[in-house]
Amino acid sequence: MSARLAGDFSRLGVSGPASVGQANGSVWCVAEGRIDGLSELASDLGLDPATPAEAVLAAAFSRQGEAMLDQLGGRFALIVWDGANETGLLAVDQLGSRSLFFHDNGGARLHFATEVRELVKLLPQEPGPDESAVVSWFTSGTLEPDQTVFAGVRRLSGGCHLRLANGRWSLHRHWSPRFATPERVTLEAAGLSVRKELERSVGERCAGQATGVLLSGGLDSTSVAAVAAGLGVTRLRAYSALFPADASADESEFVALATQGLGVPAVQQATVAGGVLDASAEHVRDWRLPAASPNLFFQRPLLERVRADGATIVLDGQGGDELFACSPYLLADLLRGLRLKSLHARSRELAGGDPRGARAVRRTFALRGAAPRWLRAAYFRLHRRPALHWLTPRAVALTTDARAPWLTLDGPRWWTWLADTLTAGRERMGAHDHFRRQLAPEQLTGAHPLLDDLRLIETVLRLPPELAYDEDLDRPVLRQGMRGLVPEPIRLRKTKSFFDNVLVDSLAGPDRPQLRGLLEPQDAEIRAYVTDERIRDVVDGPVAPERPFLWAMNAWRLASTELWLRSLASRTDLANGLDGPVS
Repeated sequence: MSARLAGDFSRLGVSGPASVGQANGSVWCVAEGRIDGLSELASDLGLDPATPAEAVLAAAFSRQGEAMLDQLGGRFALIVWDGANETGLLAVDQLGSRSLFFHDNGGARLHFATEVRELVKLLPQEPGPDESAVVSWFTSGTLEPDQTVFAGVRRLSGGCHLRLANGRWSLHRHWSPRFATPERVTLEAAGLSVRKELERSVGERCAGQATGVLLSGGLDSTSVAAVAAGLGVTRLRAYSALFPADASADESEFVALATQGLGVPAVQQATVAGGVLDASAEHVRDWRLPAASPNLFFQRPLLERVRADGATIVLDGQGGDELFACSPYLLADLLRGLRLKSLHARSRELAGGDPRGARAVRRTFALRGAAPRWLRAAYFRLHRRPALHWLTPRAVALTTDARAPWLTLDGPRWWTWLADTLTAGRERMGAHDHFRRQLAPEQLTGAHPLLDDLRLIETVLRLPPELAYDEDLDRPVLRQGMRGLVPEPIRLRKTKSFFDNVLVDSLAGPDRPQLRGLLEPQDAEIRAYVTDERIRDVVDGPVAPERPFLWAMNAWRLASTELWLRSLASRTDLANGLDGPVS
């Protein structure tokens, strides 16, 4: 599924669908993704309800200009252009669920596309790496929302648009999260509101389409599956990856409990260790970027099965951990308000009832979180820098000070942290782009109601933060909302399975020779950034006292970055007339 929207502003060349919506002859629009609010917009404009979406957008821009973005929701990227006035805009949705990438060639031309691989094809010369971004990526697995690992290639952040006028462009923000005083509601009422919004979200996304749901057996994915089953979603079927060789990751018992309790047909796939780096190399070949997650090796075959069964929509529970998490910086607000009794109660709940843990979380989140913003920023600069000890001097010079971006939002500390986590935080991790690319080879559309539904996110952000705290169970609001819908052993389950050991077993076992082949050579590209000592630790690891999963993630990030850097180097060789495959 290649990008539908790509072009060159200087020539107004746009590669898109065969039909382009027009209004008044001079205004046209090309859009990608799902846009909500179009029927209301068409009504406001006095248009026929059957008017094509892109024609509605073109008419809206003709009459309202950029203000039309205030009425749009969903998951979209679009360009609209008024040829008579030579003005236009490029825009994405509030959360950046659909992406637009752009490159300004020294002010002469603005190239743009909804995928990086499409954008680099438009450029007169392929850009090299943005080395600062590369270091940030393999040390933390994050980038700023507007960053990419290609030099000069930027990503349009969620809630932003480019204004096109007079042959120039400028960046503007049309949406950002805003604090509103939480509603005074009970846990029962909060759970009901979340359930209603989740039902709306699933119903809108899956209406009339054959649907597969990725079911791990945990609370989040089972909740989404339960809502879909309760709505009678068309041809609903559950797909699960099982790990019979790893008791800590295998969810067979809970998958069976969920599918039988919900009456949903089940498709299960046994997964064994190995193939992590092959899947990462395939991602580099397909998308011209390093992958954001190592889990592609077991997800790809499962998605192939989803498509073979005729589904077109894939539901999942991604994002539930963050959406329904308690905001730890509520402790800072309680301290600042001298609500000491509540501070001690909430800290005990956050620490699971452990008195020593409660003291630790008060130090971490209450004392440091309550500090003035300038002091908090200074703390991050001093104590939250990347692992500089294993970077080369050149890489150290490329690092930037760690910071707390949530402190730039207005509102109480609990809200700014949670709002940033649920909006820009997903973009930093590359979550939206990762899930879209994961599904694209099978021509599947993702439905991630806990990740990219703005109305659901705003509902959670308006709830009293205390409701998310519980000494025994995490995500209490979701658990309350799923009462009577999700099987009780899953709804009240205290443990959570992780796939940590599968990744460790893969890289320490079947994938170890490939890991060595990538990182050991003295001409490995990654050695420009990482010390020889650290390469040895990774290749021979896990080395005590490094935790096995931390070693595996570091090893995978270095290896996948090396794969990407080699792909750039091989293309440069070909451009210079040298032999060598493009990998």
